Amino acid sequence: MSRVIINLDALQSNLDRINRLMASHGAAWTAVTKVLCGNAEVLGALSDMGVRSVGESRLSNLRAVHRVFREPETWYLRIPGMSMCRNLVSLAQVSLNSELETIRRLDEAAGMLEVRHRTIIMVDLGDLREGILPGGLIEFYDTVFRLPNIEVLGIGTNLGCLAGVPPTPDQLMQLVLYRELLELKFKRPLSLISAGTSVILPLLLKGQVPRAVNHFRIGEALFLGTDLI
Repeated sequence: MSRVIINLDALQSNLDRINRLMASHGAAWTAVTKVLCGNAEVLGALSDMGVRSVGESRLSNLRAVHRVFREPETWYLRIPGMSMCRNLVSLAQVSLNSELETIRRLDEAAGMLEVRHRTIIMVDLGDLREGILPGGLIEFYDTVFRLPNIEVLGIGTNLGCLAGVPPTPDQLMQLVLYRELLELKFKRPLSLISAGTSVILPLLLKGQVPRAVNHFRIGEALFLGTDLI
């Protein structure tokens, strides 16, 4: 019978190393637990280790997170489908988005539930996985900022995910400049640049990640300890 053995000592070691890296960069991070498929035992271990921000791509897994964690910060990492917005808002405090109609539906769902839903707007920087094109940023943000139940936390991207091209410091700096442009245009702060995943950690170790990139979504480096580059 096939088994997956979780080495909790190794997991704690990886977690501690990531925490030190994040502290040295002044960044926050979200533990991406997709690989666990909602396994309560390992989620409980992460909770005991001090993890509080959890990212998932399935609502069923988020339900498991809520059963195990006490008051977690929950992120939905897949671009949401239109039909799931009400359930998503009830389970996830933050979602990644690049479709205007979906954000409008999230706004309606948040209004019905009388909550504020937070979002990161994803920008495509060449990986071709997801995100709006940079040329549409101003118009997109202008519309989203008007939605009463949506709080725009910031700007984000996925790099080195689909196209297989390693990310570069220039791409990250590009995102920093886009945030500066948006803040100047709309006179509203965007607190997060969520551009970091496990594939960005080698750049962070080399000191090549701009300080303004201040949020990371990390799964593979946490559970496997691997350097994706």
